[in-house]
Amino acid sequence: MMIQFWGIIKKYFFNKVRLILILIGIILIAAAFSPLGSFDELTVNNVNSLLISLGTNFIGIWITISFVQYFLDKQNEKDEKRQENATILRYNCVMSILLQRYLRYCFCVTTPIAKRNKNDSAMPNTEFSFSDMYDMYKTPAFTNDNLMKPVIVSFYKSENNLHRYVHRMIENIPFKYNKNLAEILMDITKIHLTLDSEDAILGNMNIMSDGKTLSETISEYIKSNSNDWVKMFDMGELQSNIMLPYVLLYKRLKREIELFNEYQKCIEQLKKSEV
Repeated sequence: MMIQFWGIIKKYFFNKVRLILILIGIILIAAAFSPLGSFDELTVNNVNSLLISLGTNFIGIWITISFVQYFLDKQNEKDEKRQENATILRYNCVMSILLQRYLRYCFCVTTPIAKRNKNDSAMPNTEFSFSDMYDMYKTPAFTNDNLMKPVIVSFYKSENNLHRYVHRMIENIPFKYNKNLAEILMDITKIHLTLDSEDAILGNMNIMSDGKTLSETISEYIKSNSNDWVKMFDMGELQSNIMLPYVLLYKRLKREIELFNEYQKCIEQLKKSEV
């Protein structure tokens, strides 16, 4: 921060000097073409020549300084861009770990247990449907997880860790030269905040209805094709409906997965540009 401050101060005084030089040069040349009173012609010519020479010299110095400043600014810009890129890639070392964990749980939330073993990549299918999410209250498929907890619990934990890190990146990186990446991260944060339904979805695990948990009943609703919950949401027919939090999660996952794919593409392009 102090380096940037002194850089601004130096540039300010540098611009002041340039302004003074060009003004002096213009004034001297203008004076050369002004009447000098009752001096003889030889004296007038000598004075005019001297004024024009001094004026052109000052303008020449101004031009030289301007070119030097231009190249210095270009070099500083390259250094700033290189430093920003290096900072982004350094943050991405942790971000990539958190993102892989998040995508792994996305896969479990959006893939029925019967289909999980058929997908070796354990990466979410971007074309998943709402009815694919009916096993979200079942245990995860990974041996390093707590097998007593539903996968949706692990998903939200990983998602919250990821979004805290996204927020940290937005706060600590200026993104002066990577505005598209900043926009992606901001969109991710907006989606996370506007389509949040975590409390309702996790809370339904503890509510009993007709001798079973409400989460079991909802899983049956999600699996059933008797209602098109997503279409009803799009038509504004799910207000205060028990299925609203799940459609919000569906919409959120669709958009988040898309945005994180865009983020990864930006990072790959950044890596190639640094080679």
